[in-house]
Amino acid sequence: MPDRSPVRVRTDRVNALLGTDLSRDEMADPLEPIGFTSEPAHGDPSSADLDVAVPCFRPDSATEIDVVEEVARMQGTGALPGPSPARPYRVADPLPA
Repeated sequence: MPDRSPVRVRTDRVNALLGTDLSRDEMADPLEPIGFTSEPAHGDPSSADLDVAVPCFRPDSATEIDVVEEVARMQGTGALPGPSPARPYRVADPLPA
């Protein structure tokens, strides 16, 4: 299987989507146990962003938003701030007697 290019993950984008204030390392560390490896973007230690290598056994994770999803999952979705999105619903009419 050919090597895949690293996925650029923007720290500010992850935090905007998840409503968090995670550092680069707070995003990278939980990904390691599930096979994702990362380094600072452009190999620049001062960069806030990450280049994430997605493991070959995860073909479902190919884009930045896929990595954002993994960050959310590893943080625990219950730990993310904010309410769940509202879902509109309608009460059914009573059944005829």
